[in-house]
Amino acid sequence: MEKIEFPTSLNDSEEKIEKIKRNKETSQGIYNDIGKYVTDMNNIVVNEINYKLAEIGKTFYTIVDTQINEMRNKERINIYSQENPIKQISHKEGINKRKGYYYSEQQSKGIEKDKKEIKEKEVKYKLSETFNHKINMKELKIKKFEEEGIIIFLDIEIFQSKKLTPTPEDPEALKTMYFMKINDLRKVKIEFITSKPLKFQKINCIGLHGFSGSTEVLMLQTLVQLSITPKYLFSNLIEYLIFHKFTPLKKQIIPDIKIINEYKLNNQQIKVIKEVIQSLQENKPPITLVHGVFGSGKSHLLSVLCILLASLNYKVLICASTNVAVDRVLESLLTKNYKSFFRVGSLKKISKQILPYTISENDDGLNDLKELKKEKLLSNIEKIIIENEINERKTGNFEKRSREIKLASIVGVTCASSTNPLLNHSYDIILFDEATQTIEPMSLIPILRFNPKCIVCVGDPMQLDPVLQSVHLSASLFQRLYSLNSPILLNLQYRCCPPISNIVNRLYYNGLLQNAPNVYNQLSLIPDANEIIICYHDTNDEFSLASSYYSLFEIRVVNQIISILSHLLIPSDRIGVISFYKQQCAYLASSISLPQITVATIDAFQGAEKDIILLSFVRNKHSSFLESPKRLNVALTRARNNLFFIIHKSILYHPFIQNILLNSKVSYIDCDLLLLSKKFIFD
Repeated sequence: MEKIEFPTSLNDSEEKIEKIKRNKETSQGIYNDIGKYVTDMNNIVVNEINYKLAEIGKTFYTIVDTQINEMRNKERINIYSQENPIKQISHKEGINKRKGYYYSEQQSKGIEKDKKEIKEKEVKYKLSETFNHKINMKELKIKKFEEEGIIIFLDIEIFQSKKLTPTPEDPEALKTMYFMKINDLRKVKIEFITSKPLKFQKINCIGLHGFSGSTEVLMLQTLVQLSITPKYLFSNLIEYLIFHKFTPLKKQIIPDIKIINEYKLNNQQIKVIKEVIQSLQENKPPITLVHGVFGSGKSHLLSVLCILLASLNYKVLICASTNVAVDRVLESLLTKNYKSFFRVGSLKKISKQILPYTISENDDGLNDLKELKKEKLLSNIEKIIIENEINERKTGNFEKRSREIKLASIVGVTCASSTNPLLNHSYDIILFDEATQTIEPMSLIPILRFNPKCIVCVGDPMQLDPVLQSVHLSASLFQRLYSLNSPILLNLQYRCCPPISNIVNRLYYNGLLQNAPNVYNQLSLIPDANEIIICYHDTNDEFSLASSYYSLFEIRVVNQIISILSHLLIPSDRIGVISFYKQQCAYLASSISLPQITVATIDAFQGAEKDIILLSFVRNKHSSFLESPKRLNVALTRARNNLFFIIHKSILYHPFIQNILLNSKVSYIDCDLLLLSKKFIFD
């Protein structure tokens, strides 16, 4: 079993990072021993923790080594500046034997003092600790750092402020200042040094951005809980999940499910619902896998399933690894005018539409709502929702509503937040959306807490996997069981126009994809253009920042395209802008003036869709995203009508991209001409 370790040096940090990146693991489909299962799941989590610790270690030791080198440079003291230097002759063997040199007592003491400080610093910062996750790992880590004189703050924000400080050389000079805000005083220990004010000396500080590790600790604690549970206490679900053992009861009572008829489900979606009902009755295995391709109505299906199960008096928990995925199912319930559900989580992180149905762990959530109100990119509807919610929570109506919501049969929560004490009910079934993105140890958190009768895992193994630094071929529960269970395939897509869907059908789905009748009416919204539009350029202005990339030229192009689309009277809320890189998205979001336009990384945009998608490739040479076909599959399948590529010629002519465009009707635009003419001129 892997151990949690903080690296001992810069070299150790770099070696650990490379080792974890090269690591290739896989989980067994069926386990015969609980110990082996727990070990494999533990290693998935511990490898991720060790990678993050190694990244912190690399930054930390780089800074420490720089400081030590600076102190070493102090040894090169100019002896002529010392008092009363004495000339002496060297008697040591070597090229300097019998040569003269100057010696100073003061210099010697200074050098010895510096050497002592350097030695102390080198020893002081050789942190090495193997952590036992059975005890409070967070406290142990903090204690270890504090022993070395390193201050740890939990849950803080760093703000940057620029103040105009003119100088004769530069009248527009800006002085950058940083401020630290502690979000939760309960997480910070404060001690009074003295009752009298002292004249404290200013010192330079270096802030290292760490990671909370709270979710990882939860996963490890869950695995410990599983490892000490006697086998005779395992539920049917755990028996099947680990050992793949199941004995059907063959009950014949079939409940009335006519309620689903009003929601226009296709045959495969109805098959899923019938399978889940039989699973709850223990006629079928307690895990239902659903392979839903993009646009196949996964959220619609899950919301209908929730309504049906609630009508049959089942308690339902909707789970996912991300807030976006949970909220998407709940928003689908709202479109059906179904409001008998509640959401548990941070008000800052959930959909604004879901706020009226949210219970916050943080008292009445008023402070969070007031912070949300200050956001600059809120739409008018979102502003109204937040304002109404603030007023509601100031009155007694909120307490009444909270009691009503808590009686609801449907609850939405992320896997990591499923330990929230507000969730004090048991649940008959857990629905995991985007299950292919959730590592199995995270799925175990709600499963072991609520001990449901069965679970449903919905996802697309041809799209994004869990984000892991090590290569793991079956990190999610969905992937591990995929080869053992025949998942129900939802292959009828209702989203993309045929020119786009045909590409991914050829590249990813082996021709199994089918287009719903509605997509044949989704034509290009751009006059005289095909559905796929390539905006090409040869400008080399790729920049790197914080392990990410951005292109100012492509940002200009994106903004110009948006301006032209606005003149074509295309509503801004029907436009999405995506990129492979966080920095590009950050710059794009700040440069686009229309708040209704969604800007996000491809990972964050999974599950979402827009009529028009602008995809900024950023790079001007070979990039790792070309080695990530699943991520590109997500990017290609977000658009309903039109997909724009903003792309450098060197990337455009890459064989991988050319294979995507093979036999496709494409319109081409020269970016330089676009910026000059401010209109679409097709080659």
